[in-house]
Amino acid sequence: MASNKEDDTAVLFTYIWAIDNCTVLLSSHIIESPVFIYDTNVNSAWHLAINQNDRFILCSLMRQIDDKGPEIVDNCFEIALVDFEGNALISERHKLPFRKGGVYVNQSFAQISDVFNRRRSQFLSNDTITIRCRIFGMHLEGFVNNICYARTRLAIERKSFIWVIRDFSSIKVGERVSKPFGAFGTLNCSILLNLFLVEKNGQQHVNFSINTNVPLRYRAKISLLDSLGKARIFISRNTNLNTYEEFYFAKKELLMNDNYLYLPFDVLTLRCQFIIADGIASSEIENYRYLPYTTN
Repeated sequence: MASNKEDDTAVLFTYIWAIDNCTVLLSSHIIESPVFIYDTNVNSAWHLAINQNDRFILCSLMRQIDDKGPEIVDNCFEIALVDFEGNALISERHKLPFRKGGVYVNQSFAQISDVFNRRRSQFLSNDTITIRCRIFGMHLEGFVNNICYARTRLAIERKSFIWVIRDFSSIKVGERVSKPFGAFGTLNCSILLNLFLVEKNGQQHVNFSINTNVPLRYRAKISLLDSLGKARIFISRNTNLNTYEEFYFAKKELLMNDNYLYLPFDVLTLRCQFIIADGIASSEIENYRYLPYTTN
């Protein structure tokens, strides 16, 4: 690229961060990228981070508090979610001063429903999300545009089981039937799945609740299997760092009226599937195009 008289127009550094194992949700904790150094002159060090709430993926850029650069660094940067070919699907660009330990946060960087549902095929390739951070500035003679590749692998726990509840018709309103499972994973979490009946407007409803001993992000899918083992009714539930969830499943009358199909021999058969975010399995810089110069 030819020298440019305008400031903040040339790409000086590109950081490409791949996050593997993003099946349906992110970690139960903030996910931080490996630290990178982009400015060989001032030797400033940075990292990206993502998190999520009920609706959005949050994204941030943070300067390391212990880096060896000057107290304040002006940074013109772009953060983008990119597809497998490197095309930006969501991007934003800012120019901000960063003190040591300074951070920029976008609390609504991307909609979770957009990334994991509506446009999943664009955002995810082999369950991997890729975030690109580009640093802009004046292109100086002799300066080499550097690229850094980093990868973080999320730890995901999967648990599936068949839950058979006999004498279903005898369950009374307010009575709970429970199925515990766990503890497992690095979070040492245990989960209690409960089925119970509630009465509303003269009708009885089958509900579920889920208790956990620690706040978790997880996806639960519960399916009713009919007399032939085919899934007839199901519900999926994503949770965001809760220890208790309660949700509706079906009317008891519906199940009883077709008991030959749904309740053969008065037995309710459920297939329960859980995907649980369990922290970080690994995180590392894979390579630089050119190794950064660091001072002692």
